[in-house]
Amino acid sequence: MLKYAKIINEETKQCEVGLGTNAEFYKSIGMTQQDVEQSDVDNCWYLKEYCPHKSEEEKEREERERINQLSLTKREVFLAIYRDKQITPEQIRSMLTTDEARIEFDYANDYFRGNPLIGQLGEALEYTSEQLDTLFETGEL
Repeated sequence: MLKYAKIINEETKQCEVGLGTNAEFYKSIGMTQQDVEQSDVDNCWYLKEYCPHKSEEEKEREERERINQLSLTKREVFLAIYRDKQITPEQIRSMLTTDEARIEFDYANDYFRGNPLIGQLGEALEYTSEQLDTLFETGEL
């Protein structure tokens, strides 16, 4: 994108960029219109052809980490499941196969998407990983 910019690092082609509309001011401090892009690696501006970008794998990993940190209260999870399948918390609890899962189920205040218990519940209730992601992003199935 064309913006008034000045290269501040000749090696990396990192730039200072004028983000306003005062072209005369930017010219007066040595900026010229250049094709620049903001990096998703460090949020700095670079000449477009030198701009570093995250790999698709990095973007996917970061998105998975973000989703895994989403949480819902126990009430929100139970209501969403009940509305979708008319299954009560007691019925859900009976599907859990380990004491550790039952303890976590009984005593957690919130459930995080990345918690293995959520994966177990999803499997027991025949939800896909995508459906569970949607639950934690929207609160609905």
